[in-house]
Amino acid sequence: MLKDKTAGVASSGLQLHIRRILFRVKAAWAREAGSATVELVIVLPILLWALVATVVFFDAFKSRNQTEMAANTIADALSRETQALSPSFLEGMNEALDLLAQSRYPTRLRVSGIIWDDYLNRPHLHWSYGTRGLEPLPENALELLQDNNLTDLQAQFGGGSGAVFATAESQMPVPNFHESIPIIVPGETMLMVETFGLWRPFASVGVSTTRLNSLVAVRPRFSPTISTQNIPIYLPPPTPTPLPTPTPLPTPTPWPTPTPGPTPTAGPTPTPWPTPTPGPTPTPWPTPTPGPTPTPWPTPTPGPTPTPWPTPTPWPTPTPTPGETCTFC
Repeated sequence: MLKDKTAGVASSGLQLHIRRILFRVKAAWAREAGSATVELVIVLPILLWALVATVVFFDAFKSRNQTEMAANTIADALSRETQALSPSFLEGMNEALDLLAQSRYPTRLRVSGIIWDDYLNRPHLHWSYGTRGLEPLPENALELLQDNNLTDLQAQFGGGSGAVFATAESQMPVPNFHESIPIIVPGETMLMVETFGLWRPFASVGVSTTRLNSLVAVRPRFSPTISTQNIPIYLPPPTPTPLPTPTPLPTPTPWPTPTPGPTPTAGPTPTPWPTPTPGPTPTPWPTPTPGPTPTPWPTPTPGPTPTPWPTPTPWPTPTPTPGETCTFC
């Protein structure tokens, strides 16, 4: 009896405790105090990421724009140069690039001289130089770019890939380098100025390191070509010696035009012969009279029959002498 009462009290206490818990849960679910704080905790990281991403993208486009304007300024300065271009001079132009672009990232500069090859009738890479250890363009770079053979061209810059200038991928020219070469007058040099920059975002917002590459083509302003000093020269292939021009044969002297003789004077018109008078009609010959019929010859009389010759007597047979042989016996 006591046990039943104790079990009933314990069961009613558990139900009461469960009801209190459910009541508190319903009350907390119905309350709206503190909802703004929860929303702020959820939205604040997204707002911060969007703000930082906006600044990063703005910095990327600003750096690209400054790099392109700096490349045009460097190309214009090189076109006005009248002295020989040397490695030290071009290294100084790279420092000017850093100042103009206001770069906080590593930059490189590569200048190439392009001339026109009259024999092959195509542009020819005359020389190339890269600053701060950047590899120059190889001698057959224009031919590989024209054939769109970027694999072999990248192999000549070495190997590796990544966001550093020591890799071949970062030193490759732009794919449309060959199409960007303007018309070159034979005897002049076209300068192709390339600028490189490895821009890195200051915060990780989904944008990785990006190569900023600009290409500017410019002609020398004060001379048809620009000389270089201590920069290797890529000589064009030798032009084959043309065959000597054959000496033309002398023009034959024309025969003198014969002097025309005097025009003959027309003689008097000849008097026509008189029409001949027809003669008299000839008298026909008389028909001949036939002669007498000839008398035939008489038949000849046959002669007497000839007497035959007598038969000749044979010679006697010779008698041989005793002891001799007869030859005719």
